[in-house]
Amino acid sequence: MCNGVVRYSDLLDAANTLSTRLQPLDDLVSTTDTPTMQGRMLVLEVRPYLYAMGHIGRYVQDTALVNEVEDIITCSVLLAGDAQPMQIEPYPPFRFVLNQTQLLCVSGKATCRAVCKAGSENTWVGFHIK
Repeated sequence: MCNGVVRYSDLLDAANTLSTRLQPLDDLVSTTDTPTMQGRMLVLEVRPYLYAMGHIGRYVQDTALVNEVEDIITCSVLLAGDAQPMQIEPYPPFRFVLNQTQLLCVSGKATCRAVCKAGSENTWVGFHIK
């Protein structure tokens, strides 16, 4: 669990816990351990093979990531700022709408590409089956 400053290394630790692969889409994030988000993040094993995850925070720098995901369900809300569409192959772009709750389900393996814009604030919770 992170409370306060969430660094890129914290995101990697969460991805490792979930046995997923996380990579930056730019060199800035991969070569520095500067904060990416101010807020809270949690990954918790509920029972064997079932993980709860979530965060609430404001991005302090543009953060472009690619993540290999598998069997997830999430609920998210963009609370402030702007967000670029998230691409989950092979699905159409997933667009975030300010103050609108959105549910996302991925069955099987998929590659997710997202750019989290500095100043945007969001919250999400979800479950991952590992």
